[in-house]
Amino acid sequence: MLYAARIQFIDLANLFNSQSNDGRGRIRISPATHQRYTDIVNCSLIPAFGACALSKLTPADIQRQYNKWETTGRGDGRAGGVAPRTRIHIHRVFKSALKNAVSLQLIGRNPADFVKPPKAPKIAINVLTVEQSAELLDALRGSSLYWSVLIALATGMRRGEILALRWKNVDFETATVRVVESVEKTRKCGLRFKEPKTGKTRAVVLPRIVLEELKTWKDAQRAQLISNGVNVTDDHFVCGKRNGEVRDPTTLTHEFIIAINKLKHLPRVRFHDLRHSHATQLLTAGVHPKIAQERLGHSTITTTLDLYSHVTNTMQADAASTLDTAFRSAIKARLLIPKPS
Repeated sequence: MLYAARIQFIDLANLFNSQSNDGRGRIRISPATHQRYTDIVNCSLIPAFGACALSKLTPADIQRQYNKWETTGRGDGRAGGVAPRTRIHIHRVFKSALKNAVSLQLIGRNPADFVKPPKAPKIAINVLTVEQSAELLDALRGSSLYWSVLIALATGMRRGEILALRWKNVDFETATVRVVESVEKTRKCGLRFKEPKTGKTRAVVLPRIVLEELKTWKDAQRAQLISNGVNVTDDHFVCGKRNGEVRDPTTLTHEFIIAINKLKHLPRVRFHDLRHSHATQLLTAGVHPKIAQERLGHSTITTTLDLYSHVTNTMQADAASTLDTAFRSAIKARLLIPKPS
């Protein structure tokens, strides 16, 4: 008998092997994404639906379980429901798997299509102001965190993109960095390099002050690596270890948490919030959202506008104020013009 849980694994296998995405019959799913899907299958879907015959699975069965997860089923065993965003991820994986089952003609229709999907509350984004960013950099100057934090605040690059950045992708003549790869860590594969999140490379122009600091750092790092017996090339990482190897993304996150917690007067931001800070500071300064989208590497400008709606609302008010000033000036000037007799 085919069970719903078994279809999950059929779907996971087919995400790698059967769905066309890259022109060669394979969809590009990173090991980290595969790991998240597998965790959802093993920890949530199998316990909830593994004993249910696929042909007998109904929308009511799914909805009851979704309702149950609102109050119980935390992964750490403590009282309380599954986090809203986790419930959304569960729904997406399950719905996709059942859709694949329909394609394989194992079921006639997808029962998840008739279920009200979980909703996640909009999470407030924590950001640093320009002044707070400068204060953070001043506190970290001289530490191993400094360069990754500086690049995050100056470019909005993701954590994995920063750690994968090599000197050969820093162009001092044009003051740009080329974002061509990212590094991630999974339980199965360890550290591995992959394409940027959207699958597209991009170029980000650096502020002149950051470019000057990076020039100084390149020379200092070179001397450091040579003293450690490393054969220095432009393939070395801008934010690498003292031995030239790539840094672990999770280690960077932990180090940043420790550092930010010591700075009591600054907001408790995550490393990823430095990316949000960069975007917010750009938009607040009046930079066009399209430019922000290109720097951040979002697939569409809609993503940028939705994510930073708290800023664009303010931009609306600023736009109205600018128009008000312009109209008032034009009307006043018009009133001063003598009317023909």
